[in-house]
Amino acid sequence: MMAALPLPAEVGRQPTGFGEPPPMTAEGSIAHTPSYLLAAFFEQMNAAQIPYCLLNGFQGYPDVVASDVDFMVHPSNAERIAPLLLEVAARCGALLVQAIRHEIGAWYFVLAKQEGCAVTYLHPDCSTNYRRDGRLWLEADQVLQNRQPYKTFFVPAIADEFLYYLTKKVLKQRITGAQWQRIAALYLSRAEECSERIRRFWSEETAEALVLALERQDIGWMESYLPALLSELRASVPAESWWQRVKQRAREWRRRLERAVNPTGLSIAVCGGTEQQRDQLAVALEQNLRPAFRRTMICAEDTGSEVVLGAARLWLAKVRSTLVIRKKESVGTEWLVRDDIDFVLSDSKVGEAIDGRHGGNVRNLRVALDGGRALERSLELAIRIALEHLAARLQRRMKLREPSRLTARGVE
Repeated sequence: MMAALPLPAEVGRQPTGFGEPPPMTAEGSIAHTPSYLLAAFFEQMNAAQIPYCLLNGFQGYPDVVASDVDFMVHPSNAERIAPLLLEVAARCGALLVQAIRHEIGAWYFVLAKQEGCAVTYLHPDCSTNYRRDGRLWLEADQVLQNRQPYKTFFVPAIADEFLYYLTKKVLKQRITGAQWQRIAALYLSRAEECSERIRRFWSEETAEALVLALERQDIGWMESYLPALLSELRASVPAESWWQRVKQRAREWRRRLERAVNPTGLSIAVCGGTEQQRDQLAVALEQNLRPAFRRTMICAEDTGSEVVLGAARLWLAKVRSTLVIRKKESVGTEWLVRDDIDFVLSDSKVGEAIDGRHGGNVRNLRVALDGGRALERSLELAIRIALEHLAARLQRRMKLREPSRLTARGVE
């Protein structure tokens, strides 16, 4: 295991007033919640002496925090991150609602903090060795060994950040003007070291052309040559041996199987009430819960036809981390399509669990919402139930110790 570097005096020191969460009554305060959550995360990581560095999303901190914050830890510390984020959530009055394992050594976490109908999200994306499509591109040992203190946390050496960001954009085949300017600025600040990194993956001819584009900040060249850069990148000599790549493929299939067995998507059924009430609640739920998922979809009114096909599509959507909101005129009894949560607009007691299907595992939940009240009151309760349901499911799947606030008897 890599030893933790000694922390400079300023690293780990929190901004003034960190001990209390920001007041959530003003829009300006809500906007600062991601910064508050990220500061708590830095404090926990520094206190635990876990070597880490932020790969991007930190440039404007603390005034501006990107919704996705990529950070890297050593593979030996990977299992410590989810419990640590759970502690951060508990301290900040938030919930850890997602952990999507999108590569063998990478987890996309989601922290959510609700106040009324407003929900603020932070998306820490943890990687060990940087992989994409199963292939190793950047080893954590090298990045963590060269990391540097910055404000209250650690960041990569400039050449390492440059290679990570450039490789990521080429692999994704997407780049914006702001991203290209950032890559060019990194290159110009350490041109010799960054040129050496470029030649790890690209030929001398390609490297010279890329360097010229960086010096001129020619994004047009970059956009035109992204496919060619990707082809050459994939043809470069792998960082791992043949046997290591075989073992990696086996681990990748296991990861995919685990994703299929434990889908990270969620199905919500909005039932009862009038068609207008169902439409309003479905749209509002989708807008407020969207950041907790990779994608979302709202299904048209359920007619009950093609039940088997509908169940298959629903399962595949949930495997792909999709929030599926289904609108149904009446509460269904079909056994092939099992909704994770049914929100029933009715005259029953608000917040009462009216179906015993969820049992002690909180796997399925049916809750009454008062269809006669203003949308905002029912929406606030529905958001809270959905987030707590996600948190309970995550704790169960990852065997995290803290009990959920969502109980088998209903919503506390």
